[in-house]
Amino acid sequence: MKKIFLLASIAFASFSCTTDDEIKASEQFNSSPKTVGFENGSQSASFFTNQGQVSQDFILNFLGGGNGRVSDVDIFVNYTISYPPTPTGPGQITPAVENDEFNFVDTTGKIKIPAGTTFGLYPLKINTANLDRFKKTQMIVTLTSASNGVVVSKNHDTLLVNFVGCESLLAGTTYTVVVERNNGTIRTYTAEAISLLSTNIFRTRTTGQWAFGTIAAGSSGQGYDFEDICGNINLLKDQTLFRYYSNKVKGLGFYGGNDGQVISNNNFRVRYAISPLGAADAEFLATYTRP
Repeated sequence: MKKIFLLASIAFASFSCTTDDEIKASEQFNSSPKTVGFENGSQSASFFTNQGQVSQDFILNFLGGGNGRVSDVDIFVNYTISYPPTPTGPGQITPAVENDEFNFVDTTGKIKIPAGTTFGLYPLKINTANLDRFKKTQMIVTLTSASNGVVVSKNHDTLLVNFVGCESLLAGTTYTVVVERNNGTIRTYTAEAISLLSTNIFRTRTTGQWAFGTIAAGSSGQGYDFEDICGNINLLKDQTLFRYYSNKVKGLGFYGGNDGQVISNNNFRVRYAISPLGAADAEFLATYTRP
């Protein structure tokens, strides 16, 4: 009903008169600066066997603004490179090392988004033989400014480049999942399949405490998406409930900044929230076990 009501509202609005406020809002959109940033702020170079040195590109996006059209001139975006601090305890991220896990291709400090296009590429050479088979390493690309009046989005100015040599084996068989909500209710679901979407990225069968097939019949599935990098689990950013409702599904960073952890080859757990659910956010602990 919510979606039908929204469509009806849009149809009604299309026959309404345009107001001065609407004209001003349109003018503001057209005059706003063009914006660039990393739409996906965490991208991985994942190789599990020695394939020698491999080229990989990381995507910088034209996010919009102005009149909504792409730029008719090249955009040059300036960036800096940094690394996580050297770890002092378990669960902390290890900095990557130039000429070990990777080699730079371009050292100009600029990424070009060609005129008439919606993205630019940041290339690296990946030394697949040197990737750590037990933990990820990381480098950080931070955008600082751009040419021709283009603005760097503050919410999308950072790219975490993860170098991953450990392959996740969570998919393949079904699990039993026990889901505990922060109001005390507990639900158990069997035949919880974990589907492999791409390298080390997975989708569950259910989210929250709804049994499979009992809600959101028009959705693309009831699960949430997550990434497993060397036993550290994190939900993908900007997820909505079942990719159907507007409620956000987000990780809680409960496990040393990660949303979940692999306990053994047959067991993992994830803490996440649905926001909002009712009057407030609902938090869940989902523990997955397979035979």
